[in-house]
Amino acid sequence: MKIGEALKLERKQLNLSQSKMAGNILTKSFYSKVERDICSIRANDLLQILSLHNIDYSSFFKKVENNTNKNHISKIDCDNLLHTAYYQKDLSKITELEKMLNDRNNSELNLDNIRAQIIIIKAAISNTLAQISNDEKQYIKKTIFETDNWTENSLRLFETVK
Repeated sequence: MKIGEALKLERKQLNLSQSKMAGNILTKSFYSKVERDICSIRANDLLQILSLHNIDYSSFFKKVENNTNKNHISKIDCDNLLHTAYYQKDLSKITELEKMLNDRNNSELNLDNIRAQIIIIKAAISNTLAQISNDEKQYIKKTIFETDNWTENSLRLFETVK
């Protein structure tokens, strides 16, 4: 199940209109596109919507994960897990993502980009940024300069390394 489908299911269970579900976080039009998988929702906006309606993050993401193709993980899935882990300070989500990357076919993903973000998020969550090894720093630098498909969300995570 994709995030949009899961949001729609939650909305229907709560007996809410799309406008009520989106609250003041998204426009009804944009929210409708998220439900139809036309647009991707930012992780922060998703978490705000879930919080607004007292929807448990873990159970929501389990619905999404349980119905996802088990042999594939998308860039959006990675971004969502990375951001959820970072903002919730949850190392277990990072471990989960690492396992998913090792266990599944992810040929279209830039794994170097994701692995670099994982290094930084782990260090940020555990307050060990200063202890990132020189090899890991070189890997992160190499990844930054060789990646040509950065998104705003990906770059935002690197702000933690100032």
